[in-house]
Amino acid sequence: MTVKTNTKVDALKIGKKIAKNQQSELTILGKDGKIQNKNS
Repeated sequence: MTVKTNTKVDALKIGKKIAKNQQSELTILGKDGKIQNKNS
């Protein structure tokens, strides 16, 4: 699943809920498309 938000804070809030619900990994990408952080 991919979600685009206006702020990184919003992305983290939504992403953590989705990842926990689906028992999946959350990958945070920067504006340049590079991986900044991964959470299992």
